Amino acid sequence: MEPITGILRRKMERPIQVAIIGCGWAGMRHVQAYRGCGAELRWAVDLDRERAKAVQGVQRGIRTAADFRQALDDPDVDAVDICLPHDLHASVAVEAAEAGKHILCEKPIAASLEGADQMIEAADRSDVVLMIAENVRFDPLYHRIWELLQDGVIGQPALIQMTRECYLSRSFLQERRWFLDARAAAGGIMMSGGIHDFETMRMLIGEVESVQALRAPSASQR
Repeated sequence: MEPITGILRRKMERPIQVAIIGCGWAGMRHVQAYRGCGAELRWAVDLDRERAKAVQGVQRGIRTAADFRQALDDPDVDAVDICLPHDLHASVAVEAAEAGKHILCEKPIAASLEGADQMIEAADRSDVVLMIAENVRFDPLYHRIWELLQDGVIGQPALIQMTRECYLSRSFLQERRWFLDARAAAGGIMMSGGIHDFETMRMLIGEVESVQALRAPSASQR
């Protein structure tokens, strides 16, 4: 099974071939990103064939399928990009790893700690790269803030407050109907959007020592 270093060496011969699994809101943004990074989309996989076909409008020659295993069976696919509801991450990633495909998976890594462990173990067994699409770590703005903190320019932080108003918009749910399903959303907004804020805080001030949380009661609990 070819390691990632082998694929990078071959990059001069041909672009890395990617199968995107899930062509919804996040998937289409990944599709646009691939256009500028030198990779080439080979498969667009989605249960909704119309969404998969929409990817063909971005790049010609892309194959479409409703079953992600068709992409895994393609020997020319180097990596898969998983943009599915949270509860599907682990099962698809494990199969991809077992098929020898490198994996980029949308955050959160999985719907449970058990699922995350299964993904990591499968990637280790198959000697493939498993990476979570947590873009905060690559944002130049946050890197600059980190540098200012390290240099003591703004002093020692005593309180950090994070606000994410965009997830209160109506369009967020309109484009992600699965988010209204407790099983698919698996952790809800704290796992989907809030994870960016957790990552930002870890990046800027270090690992978290303790966590406290409050949850508003649902209408049925009042």
